Amino acid sequence: MSLTSSAAVCQATPEDKPFDFVALPLEVKELIYKHAMFAGGYFDSAIFGGSNLFRADRLCKHLPAICFTNKLERIIACRIYLRYKTVNVVGDSDPPALQAFLSQLGQANEGLEWLKYVCFGHFGGGSNVSRNAIDLIKVCTALKTVVFHIRSADLYQLHELKSEKTRLSTGPEILERLNLHGLVDCGHLAKVRFGVLYGRYIDMGGMKSMMKGFSRAFSEVHGPTAANRLDLSIEDEYGVIWVLKPQT
Repeated sequence: MSLTSSAAVCQATPEDKPFDFVALPLEVKELIYKHAMFAGGYFDSAIFGGSNLFRADRLCKHLPAICFTNKLERIIACRIYLRYKTVNVVGDSDPPALQAFLSQLGQANEGLEWLKYVCFGHFGGGSNVSRNAIDLIKVCTALKTVVFHIRSADLYQLHELKSEKTRLSTGPEILERLNLHGLVDCGHLAKVRFGVLYGRYIDMGGMKSMMKGFSRAFSEVHGPTAANRLDLSIEDEYGVIWVLKPQT
């Protein structure tokens, strides 16, 4: 076939219709959105909270343009975006604001079922921050991985008298200080990371004890099989430094 005849075959005819993307099956559209966002580099960096970023009018500015084709497609695209995007929460007002934003997506709060990976910032000693973090984790039922960045100071018991030396905190003391008791109820989690600043240079005895106690409590609530599947570890800025091995 000549080049001329080949080009003629490829020419549109009056009967040709525009491609109906909206009519594609949902699974196909999700694959297309996922590929487009990965190719566009939209998952290369995380969303960082703070300064009321999670207000709907501000967070929308961080969404890819592909999320704004129309209302229906926006819901599908946002779902894919939140499944693969890391969200960093740094303030005590951010978890409620993020929860409110997610509640506006889809129907019957289905947006709360999309979030998969959340990282909570340095919140040691801030009971409101940790309580709000737990509240967000509980309602985001598809959430699989959470990371808590804590200060190395939270691993020590500070005495009121300056003349006394600090001592390492016990596991129960750390759990109480971080106010993470409610995390035991979040049976949908698959990974829990504790990122400790300068973790390689301090004693992790209390932190390890806290995580072992958490694993036992998790097992009592959700069963030993669920507890063995839960990935618990400590990491610092250089990577993982301790992993809680499943109990046999």
